[in-house]
Amino acid sequence: MNEEFTPYEIALALKELGFDETCFTTFNDKGVLFDVFDIFEDILYEDMTEIEDCYQRNSELASAYVTAPLYQQAFRWFREKYGFLGVPNWYSGGFYCYTIKDVTDKVAPELFTEFLTYEEAELECLVKLIEIVKQIR
Repeated sequence: MNEEFTPYEIALALKELGFDETCFTTFNDKGVLFDVFDIFEDILYEDMTEIEDCYQRNSELASAYVTAPLYQQAFRWFREKYGFLGVPNWYSGGFYCYTIKDVTDKVAPELFTEFLTYEEAELECLVKLIEIVKQIR
């Protein structure tokens, strides 16, 4: 399930941009993802209501740690906070691509790039969203 979480470098860049949403797990100071299932396993047998105590925000962590957002959380955050809609998808020419649109039509043009896998398109779409937001901040 670890592939559902953004890589450490993306999570760190998101933190620098102000990402402070609740996440299931975190990266330690070496960029290693804590195993969320190990954390939940200890709690599940004691009290189901304590699972919420495992959720973390960057603002609640020591500075060396960073939350690990799911890809969908990162895309939603860019859409809601900055108005950028990033969409990885398949192109009928047999490759993957992504588009980025500024929902206010003020800053980002639509972008189109080719990739061999959906995961590459998804990752590069987040990288580009980070670049765009850094430029406008």
